Amino acid sequence: MGNRKSSFLLLTCHTDEEITDYLQKKAEGGWRLSSVRGNHFRFTRKEYDGRRLCAYSFLALTHETTTEQQLRMVLPQLRKEGWDMIAISGPENIMDTRRHAFLYEENPAESYPPRMEDDVRRIRKKSRRRMISNLCISLIYFLLILALFSLDIVRISASAPYITASFAFAVLLFSCLFLSIRALMTRREDRKDHEAYIAKGLYRYLDYSTRMVFITLLLFISFLALDSLYGGAHRGEKVDIGGSRITVYSDEVPLSLSDLGLISGGEIRTSRLDESRSPVASYLYSYEQYLGEGADPRAYLSCTVYSSPFRSLRALAEKSLVRSTLSTSSSLSEAVGLETLVSESGREILIRGGDTVLSARAGTPIVPEAAIALSSLLR
Repeated sequence: MGNRKSSFLLLTCHTDEEITDYLQKKAEGGWRLSSVRGNHFRFTRKEYDGRRLCAYSFLALTHETTTEQQLRMVLPQLRKEGWDMIAISGPENIMDTRRHAFLYEENPAESYPPRMEDDVRRIRKKSRRRMISNLCISLIYFLLILALFSLDIVRISASAPYITASFAFAVLLFSCLFLSIRALMTRREDRKDHEAYIAKGLYRYLDYSTRMVFITLLLFISFLALDSLYGGAHRGEKVDIGGSRITVYSDEVPLSLSDLGLISGGEIRTSRLDESRSPVASYLYSYEQYLGEGADPRAYLSCTVYSSPFRSLRALAEKSLVRSTLSTSSSLSEAVGLETLVSESGREILIRGGDTVLSARAGTPIVPEAAIALSSLLR
């Protein structure tokens, strides 16, 4: 393992000059190219012997024979010029009209094999499109993370695993944005001083940004898959209600509909309780509903209690939890002993107490006695 390693380079987005510089620096560092598979270059440990390496692009001249066969027919001429082949790339497009040969200097050569200027311009346009694509994808990641936070800030901030994952994705996102922007900036440096651009290996930022964008996507998909499989510890029971299969739960909730004097009763009762805690917040979610024959469609209660010493987090949590327009109720605030806001219908309330907020929704108006009982969850 110590004598072999691989590296990632976008083969079709780099000019022969850039790939040659990349291979030469590897060779001078004691790593000799051994094979190429797609964008993955494999190297073996070998002391540099002074022989140069280079990349040579070949475009098919006819469709009567394969591009690889045509390339091998050119090799005798390349050998006369002092070059021999280490490896050949696989097909680089659907029609397989372009291949790369990777050469080493078998005998002292006067110059590198000729390069096609039209092909260089095409590659530069393609690499620029990839740079812009990487930046756009990074911005999409950024918007996606913002959307997730705005939609579920309560659960995310009150869960240590979610906070850890959020920090990790923030680092990855910053890396994606930095590398994508840096890759685009190298084009200006290339125009300003091409020799310095090659000597510093600035063309590699395209590879770094592409790989980081892919790794971020892969990790994000893996996280979502794991969260969907193991994120919820609840195991409900599937039942038939009105011809539909519905999952019902039987958790013990801190306050039930009957405790609050609200409408209850029916064929099936489902109740769920979620609790989590992190260094910056804690969260309790309680839900109860009656379903099936004899159940009143208004027989439900949803309650969330969120605590955090950070005022900004509490403000974000309130925006996430509240669905209706609320206004302060003097009578309820006096009865509860805490600032209480209520919707026009009376079916949704918000109670603020110190570092804690409580949001509750029910199918019927929440009477003062129920609001007082709910406020006990804040104490």
